Amino acid sequence: MDDFELDTLAFKWRGALDVAASSLDELSGSRHALHLSSAELRSRVASLDRERDTTELDLGRLAAATHTQLHQHMRGVALAAPTGSERRAPCRPS
Repeated sequence: MDDFELDTLAFKWRGALDVAASSLDELSGSRHALHLSSAELRSRVASLDRERDTTELDLGRLAAATHTQLHQHMRGVALAAPTGSERRAPCRPS
């Protein structure tokens, strides 16, 4: 695995987690019509936050194990999708 592949994987995870967060945001406006308690909504938001943190840790571990660098993160400003022109040879310790 190289930096490009790791960033592509992270970008896809970030996208999926962001879509889930947007869905929960939309759901909050319709929660009464859907008979969803505020406690249930908070629980789902907290679960998604834990999944985002776990994904970030796992991607960091994968980067360390493959001697690559992670540029895409699960929180903060989302970076643009990695492109093939950014692909470089992986950095290997000497």
